[in-house]
Amino acid sequence: NMLSWENCVGQCYDGASVMSGQFSGVQARIREVAPHVVYIHCHAHRLNLVLMRTIKNIPEIAALFEKVQSIYVFLSVSSPRHELFLEAQREDGLTVLELERLVETRWYYWYRSVRKIKLRIHTIAVVLEAISNQNADANAASEAKGLLRHVTSITFLRCLIVVESLLGKINSLSEELQSSKVNYLTATSLIQQTQSDLECIRTHDFWKCVVDEAEKLSIKLGFVTPCDAIASHPRRRQVLSKKLSHFFVLSTTGKKDVDREQTEEDAQCANILFTCIDKFLYELNARFSQNSCLLSNVSILDPTLPSFLSPDCAVKLIQLYPTCGIDPLIIDSQLQSAKSYILSHVPTASNVHELRKHLSALPNAFSEVIKLIDLVLTIPVTSVENERFFSCMKRVKTYLRNTCGDERLSALLILN
Repeated sequence: NMLSWENCVGQCYDGASVMSGQFSGVQARIREVAPHVVYIHCHAHRLNLVLMRTIKNIPEIAALFEKVQSIYVFLSVSSPRHELFLEAQREDGLTVLELERLVETRWYYWYRSVRKIKLRIHTIAVVLEAISNQNADANAASEAKGLLRHVTSITFLRCLIVVESLLGKINSLSEELQSSKVNYLTATSLIQQTQSDLECIRTHDFWKCVVDEAEKLSIKLGFVTPCDAIASHPRRRQVLSKKLSHFFVLSTTGKKDVDREQTEEDAQCANILFTCIDKFLYELNARFSQNSCLLSNVSILDPTLPSFLSPDCAVKLIQLYPTCGIDPLIIDSQLQSAKSYILSHVPTASNVHELRKHLSALPNAFSEVIKLIDLVLTIPVTSVENERFFSCMKRVKTYLRNTCGDERLSALLILN
């Protein structure tokens, strides 16, 4: 009862319909009471949805993660196989790594799992080959042969390298969006930077590096690469039939006049690398384009943008939050003075936290600007920390503690 809706800046939930419903969801009911409270879909959940939509729509990538999960299950479900995998790493003088299973709601583990598979691909192949040669368990030997065939295929290796590179580009964004201290301005900058990084690797040069690295891995595994197979079995040069010498041929006549392997590489480049990046960029633009009005206005606190401390954007931001307590009559003059002060005294300020730190030294001179900065820093970005708290509560409030009172439950949660 001590809290006022006028002090509420925003509400942030996941995308469940009971929370985000436009007509009867929690956010809609709150906006009936406080229309100025902006609803923001949790950015961490958005990013997870981007990943899931991208993976499920590309057959090659979906097949890769299916095999990655199969490798984890096969080497972890049996204690002897698991111990054999660990012992093989020790014999090679490597740091022992435990494979991780894939969790749909936490794609941080997806990157770690793919990264570990790539780092220990040779050990995994050796263990699978050893299991496939054992006669004690026919089912395990048969499954190991199938996994070994997939793991050592050039297509699997190329997909593995591409996915590991893409998830590596996105991992930093995922880590930051799960932090309780992330602000709306920083999150937006990271999203835009991630999009630029993905666009930079959408090139044939990067695909050539992927092909070369996959061939090196294949050679390390002891299997013949497609290029070696073509070199050892050269084909005759295909010549157009003499019966068609007086005709202008627009389409193929059944004989290929280009290298088959090169054609397969081009197809994989388009189907794996280009398609994956295009779908990811499309999903990022589609899912993170919400609250565009709010996004364009909070950018005034970014010292690297031309709209830095723009009075026009500040007025629009104040109009979105009429109960924030900022005086619109004097905010213009304070913004101009604050901009001159920052550019002359702190030209190296690069983010909103540094901006607030330096302006807080003069609280009376820039009182309304500080309120504006606090407003932007209060806008919620992620609800991951709240969900971790509820997960903690499920572990603390067990069946045996189901009848404990609120006071005791609160004390137990604080201790936890």
